[in-house]
Amino acid sequence: LDQVGVIRLAADAAYQSGAVDRSVSLFDQALADLPAEGDSVRRALVIERRALALRDSGRETEAITELERALTLLAPGEVTRAHAVVLASLAGALLRTSGQDVAAGDAAERAVAAARATGAAEVEADALISLGLAQGYLRTADVDTDAIRSGLALALAHNVPVTALRGYVNLSDVLELWGRHAEAAEVAREGLLLADRLGMVRALGAYLIGNLAEPLLRLGRWAEVDRLLAQALSTVPEGIFAASVLQLRAERAAMSGRYADAEADLRTARAAMAGTTDMQFLLPLGYVTATAALGRGDLAAARAAVAGCLPDEPFVWGARYSWPLLWLGIRIEADEAVRARDRRVAVPEQSAARHQMLAAGAAGLPATTPPARGYRALFEAEQSRFLGHDDPRLWSAAVTAWEAAQEPYPLAYTWLRRAESESAAGDWQAATRSVRQADAVAGRIGADPITAEVEALARRARLDLRSGGLDGLSPGAQARTAAPPVPGHTAAGEHTAGAPAAGEPADELARFGLTDREREVLLLLADGRSNPEIAQALFISPKTASVHVSNILAKLGVGGRVEAAAVVHRLGITG
Repeated sequence: LDQVGVIRLAADAAYQSGAVDRSVSLFDQALADLPAEGDSVRRALVIERRALALRDSGRETEAITELERALTLLAPGEVTRAHAVVLASLAGALLRTSGQDVAAGDAAERAVAAARATGAAEVEADALISLGLAQGYLRTADVDTDAIRSGLALALAHNVPVTALRGYVNLSDVLELWGRHAEAAEVAREGLLLADRLGMVRALGAYLIGNLAEPLLRLGRWAEVDRLLAQALSTVPEGIFAASVLQLRAERAAMSGRYADAEADLRTARAAMAGTTDMQFLLPLGYVTATAALGRGDLAAARAAVAGCLPDEPFVWGARYSWPLLWLGIRIEADEAVRARDRRVAVPEQSAARHQMLAAGAAGLPATTPPARGYRALFEAEQSRFLGHDDPRLWSAAVTAWEAAQEPYPLAYTWLRRAESESAAGDWQAATRSVRQADAVAGRIGADPITAEVEALARRARLDLRSGGLDGLSPGAQARTAAPPVPGHTAAGEHTAGAPAAGEPADELARFGLTDREREVLLLLADGRSNPEIAQALFISPKTASVHVSNILAKLGVGGRVEAAAVVHRLGITG
């Protein structure tokens, strides 16, 4: 070995151990030490290795440029092993770049052909894995994992463990894309065993931990997720490896209502992926950022997070990562429209314009996988809510979709929304069944914000959440019956409290012209009290309480006490 060869080995070792920045600097040194007029094939292969490190440090565009430069160093019109190597890496880099799905598939097919023509089985394995990944995201029917599995088997047979790890990463990812959570977790576990043996837990092993944590997160197995992510972060991963783990931990925190924890991890993740253009990381980061902001009750920040990362053009990862953002986007605008109607004012023009933009995006986006179909069903139900036609049938369709996708968190949210819609329509039996389903699913996984919202709905609509106890409420609801709503956003995305926005009256009830006594009656009504209970609490007759309730309904412009209670809840009126 000469000095360049030794430096390249050191750079590869740094990359495989997760020291990505150190790897790039070592490859820079190797390129600087190569003679300017030396072996062009050797230079191309060093550039190829450096491009992989650039890609995993978040510099995807630069990596593609370098790989295209490496191809120009190789003899045109020939098919060599070096062509296969560079084309395989180019396919992998293009898969991470917006609008490059067709180019990625083409590069992967050319790489497979070149590898087979030159007998480079280990390169063929890598190319097959890239080709299978592209096919997994571009298919419109059920997933076909044959190419990835063939590449993985070839890598294992020829003892190319790093390529095998990439096969485990991509196979588990494609299985998760199609909602096959248990299979995805099993493949990721198998890959982690190999990563551990190789000492690569900080690098590709971090991806595998993420690919194991994600299906477990979707399945509601959150205690396992916590242990896995703590294990991954204890190895102090760098760059994209660290960001992918932090983003999942932030999502886990937001789902359980720990918004400050989520935002702390999001800040660290953004710093770790500074400069990246990889949509598979940017879009989930935007989704979790919006989710945490929505949880805190900051509609403006949630809206900005969605608007800031929805792609302008289709890309290979498109539907998987765009559907959750489109759903959050329309949910935010539906919340805005409902609040406007509660206040008896027009829906803001900007909200209507955003609705049109989101609707156009959803209309052109395929929904071929079970999770994508779930988000599309949620989008349609939220859109109906935006338009003022909250339809229980649309929420029922979304329930069916999420039951098929086997994801309890969005299922719990959907059952809650269905219960709200059914109670507003006066179908108390259906609403009771739905709210109990929401309570059971949210309670099983520990989705505390949804559980709190379930209990609030049961109180104000007088739904029998469980038999026995205080008005049939759960023990947790009984303990919190006298407590005011928590400031911020509810699990259903409704504003519950917090400082009024600029230009809004500090007293939300002022706009309705209620007397002081009517205010007292309204707050008790919103807590689910009957007219006799209101009368007893205020030391007035039941008839007087009934008169007050009638006047309140007229002033709020609502058709019944449940709708009046919902207005109080959505506007965050606590006293």
